[in-house]
Amino acid sequence: MNTIDKNTAQKVIQLSKVLLVRLDHTQDVVGYEWLEKNREKVLEQFKSKDTKKAKKSIEMLALAWKNRDGAIWLDLAEFFEVALVHNPTLLIDMFENDDDLLESWLDSLNVQLFHDFVGGEKERLKNVKMEICNSLSSYLQGNDSEHRKNVASRILTEVQLATITEVE
Repeated sequence: MNTIDKNTAQKVIQLSKVLLVRLDHTQDVVGYEWLEKNREKVLEQFKSKDTKKAKKSIEMLALAWKNRDGAIWLDLAEFFEVALVHNPTLLIDMFENDDDLLESWLDSLNVQLFHDFVGGEKERLKNVKMEICNSLSSYLQGNDSEHRKNVASRILTEVQLATITEVE
């Protein structure tokens, strides 16, 4: 039986810590990187009514949101916007059993979806807001689950309260 000296054990522990940090970082960006790599396909899936085809995409969006860093949360805006306008069921599915995820997203919804960072987008954002409200209202009328209605209502309320702002 080989024994390990204290110096070797400390090196192994240090290497393990470095590997854990790298693995955590890899997991943090995998959802976002996957979405970026598959952006057009994901957006088309979100526009379709087939929620089964978008299952992996929603999982990656949830992972990217949970592990967002820096300005990544702004880069995810288009995914949320398209899903809310065309198929809010996808986001209701994503948030239904994760109140913390929902709360963290609702806290940034106004800036993420309704702030014009480049200028000249104010009218488009007004239309998007109206489309999201219409889409969520339709969802609420056609759904029987009280819990899912609650999630949709919370999103709708935040969208209705959101103000369109622009860069000055």
